[in-house]
Amino acid sequence: MTAALLRSFAPGRLALFGHGHEPLRLATLSAAIERGVTVEFTPRAEGGLALGSGAPEAAPRLLAALPAILAPLDLAAALAALHGALRIDDALPETWEAGATAALAVALLDVVLAALRSDPELAATAARWREPRRLGELAGALLAASGEPAATEAALASALHGTHHFQPGATPFVQPLPTPSGTLLVIEPPDAAARLAIVRSQRERVARDGEQLRAAVPDLELAPLAFDAAWNLLLDHPEPATAGAAALPAATVGTATRDERLLAALQQRDLLLAAGRVLASAPFDAAHFGELLERDAAAQREATRLTGPPAALRAALERAGALGIGEHGGAWLAYGRSDDAARLVEAARAVGGAATAVTLSASPRRG
Repeated sequence: MTAALLRSFAPGRLALFGHGHEPLRLATLSAAIERGVTVEFTPRAEGGLALGSGAPEAAPRLLAALPAILAPLDLAAALAALHGALRIDDALPETWEAGATAALAVALLDVVLAALRSDPELAATAARWREPRRLGELAGALLAASGEPAATEAALASALHGTHHFQPGATPFVQPLPTPSGTLLVIEPPDAAARLAIVRSQRERVARDGEQLRAAVPDLELAPLAFDAAWNLLLDHPEPATAGAAALPAATVGTATRDERLLAALQQRDLLLAAGRVLASAPFDAAHFGELLERDAAAQREATRLTGPPAALRAALERAGALGIGEHGGAWLAYGRSDDAARLVEAARAVGGAATAVTLSASPRRG
């Protein structure tokens, strides 16, 4: 099978509220950004599909899992007959935790389906699976089949673009929301990689917390649980004893208990619902949205015990117009009005912060 030069772009996403709560079956409010992953397909006469140099670590695993994902769609034979070189451009730093692998899965599937569409007999099937919701779900299945961590929310966010409320489940609930106006600044501290490792470690502990509670209360669903009911539930089912305490990383200020981690997650759940109401209301209240980001970051730090931005950085950002400073992966997110974007970048860099302004993506794009 032959196909023309093709290119597909899939955006990364920032989980503004509820980041990392999929294992607890709690919702996430995510916004796609105008930075992401581009996959370029160049046809050749033979040799199957081959990755170019510098491909991300996950790319070979995703490519190897493609036949199993496309077989139920009756596209595996056509995939085996597809020959071309794949060049990948990933513009999402790992410390941002902006869904780079999920975006790669979306872009890879999209460009392969676009190439298969050149066969008239496959055109309708390939076009149907390039529809954003189907593409996102297919990318989630590809991630799972390749052994990557579950990332249904990130895959759907990348495929759908825009801003959405995601509720995990057998069939995820996805509610589109207006994209918040303003600017987001991603600030990477010098210890961003260490902070990210702590966040991921705490996320694994939260997932185990949820598993332990569900083992004791099989029908437990945290999403609709009132805060006082959750408190009583935790009192009725004490945290299992652990053998010894781990050494504390330098970026932390203590170790959270199971109850503190889960109650912080429920605080973030409630803040997410409040943020959704702010986004759905007109006129949009940017100051209130920034305040909610700030409160969400405080709840995250209850679970991770990470320190917040240094006083000098916070003061500089607030003078430049920051309405709130959130947490995301190993980085901080400063939110402000669009007119203040340049001042926010300058202020962060003046006190030594590695700052990048990002634009939120409101609509789908394809190459």
